[in-house]
Amino acid sequence: NLDIVERSGLDKNLVLERDFGVLLSGRLIGQPNKIHTNGFEMGMEQQGYGLGYDIGVFNPAGRSGAVTWNKALLGDAKAYAGRLMYDWGPQFHVEGSYGLSEQAGGPGTEDYKVYDLGIASELWQYGTELKAEYVHGENILGIKDFKQHTLALTAGYMLGRQWEAVVKYYDAKADHPTKGSSSLTNTYVGINYYIDPISPKHRNLQRHRIMLNYIIAGGDTDHWTGKWGYLEDGWVLQWQYKF
Repeated sequence: NLDIVERSGLDKNLVLERDFGVLLSGRLIGQPNKIHTNGFEMGMEQQGYGLGYDIGVFNPAGRSGAVTWNKALLGDAKAYAGRLMYDWGPQFHVEGSYGLSEQAGGPGTEDYKVYDLGIASELWQYGTELKAEYVHGENILGIKDFKQHTLALTAGYMLGRQWEAVVKYYDAKADHPTKGSSSLTNTYVGINYYIDPISPKHRNLQRHRIMLNYIIAGGDTDHWTGKWGYLEDGWVLQWQYKF
């Protein structure tokens, strides 16, 4: 259910990937009425009005790019995550979260900490979608003072019933304790063709979709001291058969 072909490593690898544990969640608390899903929403989230939350305790987040998978951690290390959100229909969604995975590089290393703030607006009466997200990670892979943050900005516009133009801009900055500081930008310029046009049937929009992205790399591509991201320009093509 993405705007572009892939989740960029510049933000995906900074967040905690869910692992075995316990999660408590609430959604649309205090809403006056429900809004039925229509295929535009992200993931399985239901659109509506009100507050939401997630809070959990898990095994170390070894599936995350910023945390080293180490079975020796499972006996005494844990991961913690919490998120708060507020929705006012499709037009406004905001959320903030904090996560921590202990001993992120193996026994005796630093805890990885990550902060995330995002806002989204789906103005489908105008054929427009806007998003902004900021992710900040500290002690990546358990390395003390290895920090990286990424700002992601997204704009999408429907060109009729079957075509969508999308631009997604990533601006990442890294501060490595021995390699120094640097910055990297990746800009995705894309066009999406929906073979099944918008219809009342749930998720038709995500079935049979052709996506073409051109990725523009900028910044310190010759000495990027952070993790992930494209260091050269490139094309990415995908035919999504089913979601």
